[in-house]
Amino acid sequence: IGVPSNGTIGTLYTTTRAYDDSSNRVDLLFQYKYNSSNQYTTGSQISLAKESAADGNYGSDIRLLTRENGQSSSEKMRIQGDGNVGIGTTGPSSKLHINGSSGVFAKITDSASSGTIETGLVLERSSANTDYRVLNNGTFRVQTATNASTWTDIMTITSAGNVDFSGDVTSNGVQVGVWTP
Repeated sequence: IGVPSNGTIGTLYTTTRAYDDSSNRVDLLFQYKYNSSNQYTTGSQISLAKESAADGNYGSDIRLLTRENGQSSSEKMRIQGDGNVGIGTTGPSSKLHINGSSGVFAKITDSASSGTIETGLVLERSSANTDYRVLNNGTFRVQTATNASTWTDIMTITSAGNVDFSGDVTSNGVQVGVWTP
């Protein structure tokens, strides 16, 4: 962290609320100078909150709030007591729940500059012997494996739009044609 010559990097405020307050949370508010007139504003905050206002319930969430220019602070990410993580949602229903309002809401990038670059996503089941992964190395590839070291293409789509299905696709009911709703 770079520290200005005056030794001040911002102001950290904590707020606590009484037990009977409906919010039941503790907030860490981060303030910083936002203009040359030495005016400060609250930018981001971390809230530690009870999951429920019910008496005797001690489950808790961690909520991360940020602020866009000209806007109020709003919650961007939540970690629930059960371990579910939500980005763009205040009620995550799975271990990772991403809610995007438009366009791309998740991006996986590999910045390697040499060797074989394969950016992808692995879908792995701990109780089964079949895993799947989706890769993009100039050709979009869907692969399967019965162990973590031997991967086999089951579908590829080239940059020219050519599609190749590998294996016995007719017994699995794959049809190629125009879909009419």
